[in-house]
Amino acid sequence: MPTDNPEAMKAKLMKSPLADYQSGNSEQHPLKRMLEYNSKWADRADAQLLAQNAKGQSPKVLWLGCADSRIPESHLCGTNPGEVFVHRNIANCFHPGDPSATAVLAYAIEHLGVEHVVVVGHYGCGGVKAAMAQAKDRTSAKADHTLKTNGQDASEAPSTTYIAPPNPDDEGDMSIGKWLGPIRAQALAQLRAQGPSSDLSDEEAERMLVRSHCCAQVSNIESSSIVEKAARNGKKITVDGWVYDVATGRLVDLNV
Repeated sequence: MPTDNPEAMKAKLMKSPLADYQSGNSEQHPLKRMLEYNSKWADRADAQLLAQNAKGQSPKVLWLGCADSRIPESHLCGTNPGEVFVHRNIANCFHPGDPSATAVLAYAIEHLGVEHVVVVGHYGCGGVKAAMAQAKDRTSAKADHTLKTNGQDASEAPSTTYIAPPNPDDEGDMSIGKWLGPIRAQALAQLRAQGPSSDLSDEEAERMLVRSHCCAQVSNIESSSIVEKAARNGKKITVDGWVYDVATGRLVDLNV
């Protein structure tokens, strides 16, 4: 059961099944330690809660977050099994046309009765960092080479939302590059808006992109056919955007 005692929460985190392994104090395989921890957890779990969950689920919240290992929604929000439906991917994206995220949203709203969707980004996101770095490389290349495109300086030419990754023969690189394309496009737009004389540090620029990207995903969900269908059927779905600060452990509501 969740606890509000900070020391108890800290002790629980320190007793993670992988804590010794990650700190180098144990050579035991991490998966074995996880299974052993689960056995102990099951022994002391709330029997009534388990029995209730065995009958089905009726969560009211869908959490769309990043796959980052540092953002465990149940730990951050003190929720029990059965309270939050979860979808996580690289950089908490809801790309229009993505069958996985769309299926999750549809199932959550139409079959589970979810009423609240929250998109959760986080500072220090690797996907956002990569997109920003690639956008900066692109703008730097354009500044260094005054190529002409239809009589325009190349730096003024329209950009695409997809930049080929370093190794086009690598399926993994291609998949990651395509997935990050929309974030990279946002980064390019942000850099152009800031201009070359911007006083923003790299960290501040990345944090700004984390927030704007999160807001864009909220917009994507709100304009999806799933949410629009729910509205036509008289069901109100709220969609919110939050950002998690890994350094402080706090969630911030972006009020979008």
